[in-house]
Amino acid sequence: MRILFLLGLLLTPTLLKAQGTVAVIPQPTSITPESGFFTFQPSTKIVVLPAGNKRAKEVAAFLRDWLNQQVGIRASLQAGSRIPASAIVLALERHDDITAAEGYELRIRNGQIRLSASEEKGLFWAVQTLRQLFSPRIEGANPPKNHPISLPAVTIKDAPKFGWRGSLLDVGRHFFPVSFVKRYIDLLAQYKMNVLHWHLTEDQGWRIEIKKYPKLTEVGAWRTEADGSRYGGFYTQQEIREVVEYARLRNITVVPEIEMPGHSSAALVAYPQFSCSGETKTIPITWGVFNDIYCVAKPETMAFLKDVLDEVMRLFPSKFIHIGGDEAPKTAWNDSELTQVFMREKGLKNGEELQSWFIKEIDAYVRSKGRAIIGWDEILEGGLASGATVQAWRDIEHARTATKLGNYVISSPTSHAYFDGQPDGLPLEKVYGFEPIPAGLTSEEAARILGGEANIWTEYITTANFDAMVFPRLLAMSEALWTKSPRSYADFKARLDRDHYLRLRQWGVQVGPENRSLITMKPVFDAASGSIRVQVEANVSGMALHYTTDGSTPKPSSSRYTPEVVFDKPGDVLILPLLNGEPLLRSVRFTVLEKHLAVGKKVTLTHPPSPRYTGMGDQTLTDGVQGSFTFNDGLWQGWGDQDFEAVVDLGTPQPIKDVALSTLQVSGSWILLPKEVTFSTSSDGKTWSMPARLTHGESPRKLEGFRYLFVQPFGGESIRYLRVTAKRDTLPDWHNGRGTPAWVFIDEVVVR
Repeated sequence: MRILFLLGLLLTPTLLKAQGTVAVIPQPTSITPESGFFTFQPSTKIVVLPAGNKRAKEVAAFLRDWLNQQVGIRASLQAGSRIPASAIVLALERHDDITAAEGYELRIRNGQIRLSASEEKGLFWAVQTLRQLFSPRIEGANPPKNHPISLPAVTIKDAPKFGWRGSLLDVGRHFFPVSFVKRYIDLLAQYKMNVLHWHLTEDQGWRIEIKKYPKLTEVGAWRTEADGSRYGGFYTQQEIREVVEYARLRNITVVPEIEMPGHSSAALVAYPQFSCSGETKTIPITWGVFNDIYCVAKPETMAFLKDVLDEVMRLFPSKFIHIGGDEAPKTAWNDSELTQVFMREKGLKNGEELQSWFIKEIDAYVRSKGRAIIGWDEILEGGLASGATVQAWRDIEHARTATKLGNYVISSPTSHAYFDGQPDGLPLEKVYGFEPIPAGLTSEEAARILGGEANIWTEYITTANFDAMVFPRLLAMSEALWTKSPRSYADFKARLDRDHYLRLRQWGVQVGPENRSLITMKPVFDAASGSIRVQVEANVSGMALHYTTDGSTPKPSSSRYTPEVVFDKPGDVLILPLLNGEPLLRSVRFTVLEKHLAVGKKVTLTHPPSPRYTGMGDQTLTDGVQGSFTFNDGLWQGWGDQDFEAVVDLGTPQPIKDVALSTLQVSGSWILLPKEVTFSTSSDGKTWSMPARLTHGESPRKLEGFRYLFVQPFGGESIRYLRVTAKRDTLPDWHNGRGTPAWVFIDEVVVR
């Protein structure tokens, strides 16, 4: 007989005298310590009441297998209603303390652990809570052995705040193997998240096998990267069934997303006849918003999309099918005579109304199959199908708008739910403070908020850095969606520190920082030598940094980066963070500039940059370092809500040849070059010269990232104070965000 593990000091009676001493995440509704212990015996049985419930038996089998594998307890399942002296009882029963869907009660007493719920889902969540009452050392591949085990008596009553507690996993940009998806499902289930929103199609890759259209995966699942390598993958229909069943057994519904009409480049490369132009193109290897979208005026395109949905609905039993609907530029429709004729025939005035017509057509088709659609909040534009559920992503106000129109809503705003941003821009505490219901709604409107999601977009997330970007923030999201107010971040943080960091490590999760980027960079200028050191701090345990200075991509064999590395001449530097021999992030690129007069000088900003794009702090604009063409590389500062204005103090009057402002454009990400840049000078910081005004001649249609220098000559004029402004441009008519101010990104004020 295998001997069992003792919780020891982690779960003693003295530690169960207050609710906060049981370190469960998400926090249950109530925790009441009782007297006594339940001690596992060789004779301990698992009993299901009533005996014939199939799902309850599955939950019991899940618990049995976990106890055997992780704890060493061979508790067999017992048929019939007779309860032995030492038993774990899983009971489907209704009483006053268990009324909510997914609610449960867990009671530990001498001789019996009783898990009660009115629905089978509640039983499974009770099992997950029970797991967390064991020492975190129980989890993992090599749990401790050779000790008896007891659990202190306690009563836990619990029910979720929201019925929709999800996480989006984008596999279009980065493909994750089935084993990785299953692992993530296990982690979601441990923290009572109940929806995996599987983003299966994107511009950069089509990931689901559709038997009627084999080119979707033969062609659309693969792209040629910049270095010539072939990248991609897809899930067979059998693999999808396997994942869906795996998730079902863990109380998780898999909701598929098939993007339409936009974000469809990969599909249109495979089948160009479904575009408006019919042109054969290549799958994009950059990110952003692309003009090529489904030509919905073609009957054959609509037939194609319905065929795809038919196969999708046969694979996924979920009530909801997500159809995207976001970031669909109308350029291709506006340029298509066929589409314009179609719109006139239908009485549609513009592209927004055509998209609304399309969404309603798809909604009606999906409803005819007994399902319902979800779409991103852009489906509100032009009029919305009344039965559609809206996923609000741009801000919480779109959730408010949708509820007032009578639609159900899933809240996942960029402000709190986009985990693709570094933790310094979306720290743990901010995620914890997420409230999916906008303030000021009536009770009827608030009831239309189904819940929320943590969105994991993978432009810059791979298998290597996934854990560090998602955890521990996912735990904060789980509690924000499960636990009713009032909630305490301090208490959550105490439970996280006391128990769950170890628990995550036992599961092999490489946890990231709570409120810092995975790597932190800080340029330091040495005035005496004129050299620049860039202090790089690895904020993930076990990370190694390797670098090159010749512009080539670093490898594990490249020089190891240390804080002592000095850049005494200008040039490109690439730093590659590695974890366990795999790239944790893409190479971080920056350019060391030739020493200029503003390096190390004080910069005063009229408006602070966006909290998501703060660069490297106060000295970002005068640190002698330029960023890459990637706006979120941590080296750029970005302004989205107001124009840029800064004053640089050179310390003493200096003869100036010229001044340059280094700016960025990535129009697919709503970043345009400034509409106008001005330079003005002062000797005292109070009285200013007439500003010199500069514009540019670049096209906003340049989607990929590029830098532009606004250069103003000064001809040797003696200057101490320099004021620089950059006025935001407006996104043009062809852009999905047309009419709204673009972002301005700046990384250096160069004074020569």
